[in-house]
Amino acid sequence: MIVVYVSSRCSNCARVTGLLTKIPSLQGARVVDIDRTPVQGIQYVPTLVDQRGKSHVGSEVLEFLKSYEAEIELEPAQFGSSLAFGRIDDGGSMDTSTFGWAL
Repeated sequence: MIVVYVSSRCSNCARVTGLLTKIPSLQGARVVDIDRTPVQGIQYVPTLVDQRGKSHVGSEVLEFLKSYEAEIELEPAQFGSSLAFGRIDDGGSMDTSTFGWAL
């Protein structure tokens, strides 16, 4: 089972969960909002743990989801050239970083 850890304070997490709803074979993915259900060991969002237990963080989440793009017709803007991800500190604040890649 795929598990995706997100935060309601992260705009890119909303982007990832929106993409999940458009990929039929990932409809069973479990989405965990760490603001509602704190999870130890998750420091960055979005984080996706695939069927083999491998963690994908930040832009790696979109790369993983991109492997399913044949199932749906995606708008070009949905797979842009970068994705920010956030680190949540003990005080509950979030720092963001941005990664870019060429498609």
